[in-house]
Amino acid sequence: MRLHGTLAKPLFYVVAPTAIYLYDCYASPPAGSSQSVPMHALAKFDIGSEDRIQALTAACGRTATESGAFWSSSVGKRIDRQHRVDQQLLREVMALGRHLIELTPPSTSPDSQELARTMVQCLIGRCIFTWYLIDRDLADPRSPPADLGPSLSDMFATPRQALDLFEDLHCFSPGPCRAGIGG
Repeated sequence: MRLHGTLAKPLFYVVAPTAIYLYDCYASPPAGSSQSVPMHALAKFDIGSEDRIQALTAACGRTATESGAFWSSSVGKRIDRQHRVDQQLLREVMALGRHLIELTPPSTSPDSQELARTMVQCLIGRCIFTWYLIDRDLADPRSPPADLGPSLSDMFATPRQALDLFEDLHCFSPGPCRAGIGG
């Protein structure tokens, strides 16, 4: 039996000797379940059936996923996209932003909340962009300036260290927020 899964597709493939089973990578385990993954396959495609293999390719193949046609297929329609990792990430980033804005000290300036919102958006954007650079090996977290620390969590441990990291990565920085935070 072979197991296949990719981040590009919302499916986890289990290739057994007689069939290919598709599982929803976005789904959460049933409430109260001790299982870490849902156990009900979205679809089963018999390996011995040429028609079923063609149906699998048509519904879930590269052309279908890259064109977006996958989402209108019988398999794609069964997936709740609200559980996608990017949707979850967006909810968490928005909650973080609200929390950071709430931490802004009260001010007599009518623009203070708007300025706080702008600064928070720049900070969050820079953190995500920094992680993107590191994840894509465009920046190397193992060779930062010595005073930043050896790990990403060390680099973001204090505001000063985060600003130093942003400065070190300034050549990658997307323009608008560069002047707003430590750049």
